[in-house]
Amino acid sequence: MFLKELHLKHFKSHASLDVDFTKRISLICGVNGSGKTNVLDALGLIGRGKPFFAESDLRCIQDGANFFRVEGMVDDNEGLLKNILVFHDGSKKQIQLDREEVMSRSSMASWFPMLMHSPYSFRLITGGSEERRRWMDRILSMIDPSYLSHRLNYQKVLNQRTEFVKKNGMTSHQPVTELLDVYDEQLFDLGKSLFDQRWLFVQGLKEIFDQTVDQFEFAGRNLQFDYLSVYHRDDPKTQQRKARSNDLRLGRSTWGVHRDDLQFTLKESKLRWEASQGQQKVFLLAMLFAAAQYVESRSGKTPLLLFDDVFDRLDEHRQNLFAQSIDNIENQVLLTHTSKNYPASFCDRIGIFDLTPLT
Repeated sequence: MFLKELHLKHFKSHASLDVDFTKRISLICGVNGSGKTNVLDALGLIGRGKPFFAESDLRCIQDGANFFRVEGMVDDNEGLLKNILVFHDGSKKQIQLDREEVMSRSSMASWFPMLMHSPYSFRLITGGSEERRRWMDRILSMIDPSYLSHRLNYQKVLNQRTEFVKKNGMTSHQPVTELLDVYDEQLFDLGKSLFDQRWLFVQGLKEIFDQTVDQFEFAGRNLQFDYLSVYHRDDPKTQQRKARSNDLRLGRSTWGVHRDDLQFTLKESKLRWEASQGQQKVFLLAMLFAAAQYVESRSGKTPLLLFDDVFDRLDEHRQNLFAQSIDNIENQVLLTHTSKNYPASFCDRIGIFDLTPLT
């Protein structure tokens, strides 16, 4: 898929912005505060129905305005042009795809896959387990819209069960036990479905990752990542039931795929402790390239790759390796940087958009 046009009205710092993307690789440059990252934030609305960075849609409306409008023209894999329009009037957001209103989150999650690397991506390594689950869930939702529906159903039952154990405490009356049996059976089946898809994703990603990380000449050996799940333990049904008394005492649900995690290790130690910031960035870039290949192989759609301030923390040699990596793929790529500087041998193949205000 290929984003051909982007039009913004009153979106964050941009009163009006029109960009035509004619080359596969585009560099959006400008001084700090010129709105480079805001352009990528707008693409989140086009690709998944919500911005990548802004905490709410209302924060995307430019100061002094009462609406924002984001519009894109996308060439799909079959050579057809698709129009996507996102409009917010200060009270309600509307999303239209080819003039028909989009109603469900699941349909937005998979229509135009996008993968982003930004300074916030380091949370995948340094953040809590919810960051890594969210990363897996977002990618799997791009491949299969039903995955998002299953995850939302799981979350709904989990919330109901947690509220129930909060209210009933250590009660062991038969009605309480019977209703917990119902909740636990639903959670087990829904969770097993999510686990199966996550496990297949991680196994497939590992096979690709070994190739993508080599492109960056990663100095460390024994670099691994593993999926840790409650379903890996012996007799998970029994483990779930054993957790019930503890759940009633604590007033929360302590067993399920909402506790799963990805573990990244280098030389048998956690990556966040063993790797430098530069090595962590190389790891994250290799993961993104691997995920892009996996998404395309499973969905048939070529993801748009977004890189915000990508050259930060990369030495000159690895900047060239990164440029070589994106030159060797077919994905459309959008990058942001404070200057027009780019590895010289690749400059003739990129489009440059300078957002620096004219003086």
